Amino acid sequence: MKRTIRQLISITSLFLLVFVFTSTADAAARQVRLSIFHSPDFFLTEAYARIVDRVNKECKGEIEITLYPANQLGSYEQVFQEVMRGTIEMCGNYPTSRFSKKFDIASMPGLARDANDVKKLLLKDSPFTKYLKEIYEKDCGVVYLGSFFEAFMTTAMAKGKDVADPFNPNTNKKRIIRVVPVPAWREWFLAMGYQIATIPFAEVFSSMQTGIIDGNSGSGPEAAYKTLKDVMGSLIEFNTPFVTNDFVINKNVWESFSPKVRNSITKAFEDEQNKVFVQAVESHKKYIKAIKDAGIKVVSPTPKDAEVMVKVAKEKAWPVAYKVMGKEIFIEIQNYLKKK
Repeated sequence: MKRTIRQLISITSLFLLVFVFTSTADAAARQVRLSIFHSPDFFLTEAYARIVDRVNKECKGEIEITLYPANQLGSYEQVFQEVMRGTIEMCGNYPTSRFSKKFDIASMPGLARDANDVKKLLLKDSPFTKYLKEIYEKDCGVVYLGSFFEAFMTTAMAKGKDVADPFNPNTNKKRIIRVVPVPAWREWFLAMGYQIATIPFAEVFSSMQTGIIDGNSGSGPEAAYKTLKDVMGSLIEFNTPFVTNDFVINKNVWESFSPKVRNSITKAFEDEQNKVFVQAVESHKKYIKAIKDAGIKVVSPTPKDAEVMVKVAKEKAWPVAYKVMGKEIFIEIQNYLKKK
């Protein structure tokens, strides 16, 4: 009887030790935060969530990443600044000229003519991706793993503010468009015949509603539908400026990860990149249809219109960017896109 009791005590002690060691191992997993701008139901949020789940499973006990969507840790510019400092470990970033004027290349009008061009530009070995990597590392001191394609930027026009000939640069549209403060963007819209204004996005809805501005540029169809549907009378598809979301990590944090963790994060991101591209294209089609179904007019360019808009970009917008980035990167990207 005494022997049985001793055996039970030994087995219980063994289980307790295993429990303690397991708990300690789990508790020792490094806690890492990933901040993104999008709402929990957005397709990019879902992609980042899959990355987090995969890495946490593959590197269990070593790292535990927590995803914070919808600006929970601050706006994307605030968060990126924290990632540069290392107070937040990683984020999905929109590259803005606040941190480097060269970042304006990320949404340059005329650079891409269709989704296939965007897909090629976001490949690991493209000059576009290499250039962004260099900017992130040299100008910002962070590690750039690559970009997700989010959307082609559209222009949402307020009710009663349709544009009769939106793709003709030779007509004065007599419409005021809210344009983000990117010099090349501003030059392009001005050259296309629009007047421009710069206001915070938070004020766009009320400004369109009250007539302060006639429209808003810079949102894809999904974002335009979800945020501006009730004040939107028409949507113009320019199909040339596009927006990406860049996966970046603090350099010191990245270098402190084991090779296993770095490989897991890199592979998880790369495996999601093509899925997100497909979802972005599907989202574009889905929300163009939803906008039409809501009784909102959609104006799309013909191939001839697209050629005109690219020509305007090259003649008016690109020379502004040459002053900051040089002409060579534009030539390199054009030559790269010409290859099959």
